[in-house]
Amino acid sequence: MKKSNAPHARQRILDAAVAVFSEKGFDGARVDQISQKASVPKSLIYYHFKSKDEILSVLMEDFINEYEFLIRQPMENGPVDYSPESLGRRIQDNYSAFIEKNADLLRIAFIESLKKTTEKPYVFRIAEMIVRQDDIDPEANSFSERMMGEFFTGIVPILAFVCFQPAWEKSYSLSPDDMKHIFADLLSVSHGAYHRELLKDEDSDENKGE
Repeated sequence: MKKSNAPHARQRILDAAVAVFSEKGFDGARVDQISQKASVPKSLIYYHFKSKDEILSVLMEDFINEYEFLIRQPMENGPVDYSPESLGRRIQDNYSAFIEKNADLLRIAFIESLKKTTEKPYVFRIAEMIVRQDDIDPEANSFSERMMGEFFTGIVPILAFVCFQPAWEKSYSLSPDDMKHIFADLLSVSHGAYHRELLKDEDSDENKGE
């Protein structure tokens, strides 16, 4: 195998790692398999990353940063409309392609999060990032409550959808587009209802303070 000095070698390693982790499982994946998939020598992988654990950490950091940028965009245009119709359109228009692009990485993160460990799962950090958009103090009780709301009404359903979508399509003869539209409508109702309740509570607190 020829050594690659291409400027995009690091990204090729990351892309190859997602493919190998998805196929072999994180625990079953080996660095030499990533090396073969990326067409780079193993030494180049260790030049960029200390271990496959660091590779996964970088992949998740990149995902979280990109997702944070994505969810900030609607907020910059004013108050977000959480009506079922609006949220359903936003899921399909803004988030669907992003989720599909990162489906393998999300499966990996979900599977890793199911391990019995005392370490904080990567998927928890996604919820933390979403809640911090509202500038809530991590030490406050409201932070934990909001994080649980985002996690169990939004993130967990999305992770489950990503994991089960291929098998669901095959088992029930649904097209990918049908699956996306149905899921977007369902999520807009459940997750949208959670956010509408939040807005009611915030309005009520503001009125009490007047």
